[in-house]
Amino acid sequence: MERDHKLDFLRALAIIGVLVIHSIGRYAHSEVESIIGGWFGLVARPCIAVFLFVSGVLFEKGQNMSYLRHRMRRVLYPYLFFSVFALVYEVGFNRINDIYEILLRICTGGIFNIYYFVFVIVCMYIMVFILDKLGILEKHITALLLVSLMINLLHVSYFKQICDFLEVKDKLKDYYHIRSLLIWSLYYLLGIYYRAFKLEKTILENKILIRVVWVSTFVFYSFLHFVRINNIGGYNSVIGTTYSLTTILFLLTFDIRSKGIYFLRTTSYSIYLSHIFFVYALRDFAHISAIELPFGFGLISFILSLIGSLLVYYMGKLIFKSKSFDIIGA
Repeated sequence: MERDHKLDFLRALAIIGVLVIHSIGRYAHSEVESIIGGWFGLVARPCIAVFLFVSGVLFEKGQNMSYLRHRMRRVLYPYLFFSVFALVYEVGFNRINDIYEILLRICTGGIFNIYYFVFVIVCMYIMVFILDKLGILEKHITALLLVSLMINLLHVSYFKQICDFLEVKDKLKDYYHIRSLLIWSLYYLLGIYYRAFKLEKTILENKILIRVVWVSTFVFYSFLHFVRINNIGGYNSVIGTTYSLTTILFLLTFDIRSKGIYFLRTTSYSIYLSHIFFVYALRDFAHISAIELPFGFGLISFILSLIGSLLVYYMGKLIFKSKSFDIIGA
């Protein structure tokens, strides 16, 4: 596939969004601070949807098992490498002490819960590969996309009510919800659809309309947030799905290229896996020291987690050299 610089732009913004979600607002102590911090998280929330979309665009149809193994290896090896350190960290704080829980968390991307993306993307690789081998993906991609959209909207609309009816515990509900393929398959299939029908030209021809729709959705979503409407989170609401989809299309109307964007794109997976150590270390240090860090420390957390992740990347390149991609993900 010929290099698409727009995908670099999407991945670079997505990894920045991940850092924003995990840092900005973490040290909110008042309702006003929670609203402000939550708004930054709301703005950045489509980041995982963006990553899945880009991965879908890059999916190669008609490949054999070696292709699937290659894609899975590129994701799983770095994940397992960082999970070892994550496990040591969590055991050190006595947050995990059961071998069965450890195995479950490793298999579902849950040593650090933000690793759920690894579980989701591996499941997507397998599911789409099977659909491709059966000949369903090529013939019915439009139908698959529409069905995944319908399932996503039904899931985000009624999942909470069903869990309340069945009296599902919040911990179990949250653990399942962010790993549900019923939510995430939409964005991966959208990427495949975008490439199959070569929608770049169509998007550029309608970029004014797309930008107007995105701005309208963004303003309305922000309004709902600031007036404290409940249940509008990015992964469990109709407006959240709408905002994620319009954000992907909105970002595709830009063609921005720079060395910085390419660098963030290249290191995005390594940053994703490593940044959370610095976020959690800062949080736990404050907790152990009984220090109440101010709201503005969220920005410090963002900066430190980015700098720390880049240091991990450079150390990994120095130590592992050509094998660094298989070990630290970049």
